[in-house]
Amino acid sequence: MENIAGADPFCLRTSHGEFHARAVINASGRWSNLRSRARVDSTTKWLGLKGHFLEPSSQLSVDLYFFEGGYCGVQPVELSGSQEGRVNACAMVRADVAHSLPEVFGRHPQLSARANQWRPLTEPVSTSPLILHEPEPIDGEILLVGDAASFVDPFVGDGISLALRSGALAARCLAPFFRSEMSLAEARLRYCEEYRNQLLPVFQNSSKLRRLLQLPRPLRKSVGYLLQASPVLSRLLVNLTR
Repeated sequence: MENIAGADPFCLRTSHGEFHARAVINASGRWSNLRSRARVDSTTKWLGLKGHFLEPSSQLSVDLYFFEGGYCGVQPVELSGSQEGRVNACAMVRADVAHSLPEVFGRHPQLSARANQWRPLTEPVSTSPLILHEPEPIDGEILLVGDAASFVDPFVGDGISLALRSGALAARCLAPFFRSEMSLAEARLRYCEEYRNQLLPVFQNSSKLRRLLQLPRPLRKSVGYLLQASPVLSRLLVNLTR
C-alpha cells in the first residue's frame, strides 16, 4: 500500500494499481506510512530488544524482571530431556538506560545472575522507537485497529488479542453502514465510543501498572511482596489489563 486518498469512495494506491472502497480499516501497524500524520514523541525514547539463549536448567514459567527505566521478560521456548533448553529474553527499555541485552541484564541483580549461565543461540534483534501514547481509534475518515491505533505495554501479554478485538469491533461498527442503516460518520463515531468503552481501559491500566512496577527498588520490592501475598489482588491486576 502506497497511500490512501479521498473518502467514500477511498482511493487506495498500491504497486499493483488503484482500488476503491467505501470504508477503510488501517491495520498496518505502528510505523505505517498510511497515517495522515506521524506520531512523534520528543521526550522518552523506548527500545525493544530480543534474543534466544540456552539455559542449563530452564524454568517452566514466564518471569518478568522490572527495574527503573524498563523491564525484561524471560520465557521457555523449548526444553530437552535434560531440562536444558532455549529461553526467549525480551526487553523494553528507555534508550538512556540501556542499548543492549547485556546492559539490560545488568539492571536487575536476579536477572544478571541468571543470565550469567546462558549461552547465546541467536544474534540479538532490536526495534525502535516504541512509542506509548493514548489510543487514537480514527485518523480522519479511517478506522485504526491494532498497533495502528496504539501500542500496548508488551508485559501485559495481550497485544495480539487487543488487535483482533479492535479489528472485530471495527467490522461490527461498519456493518450498519454497508447495510445503508447509518452514515460513515456515524459508524466512525460508534467505533470511537465502543473502543473507548471496551479497550481504552486496558491501555490506561497497563500504563499505570508499568509506572508502579518501575518505582525505586525498595518500593518496587514492597509492591512485589504485596502481590505475592495477595493472589486476589494479583488476579485483579491481570483482569484490569485484559
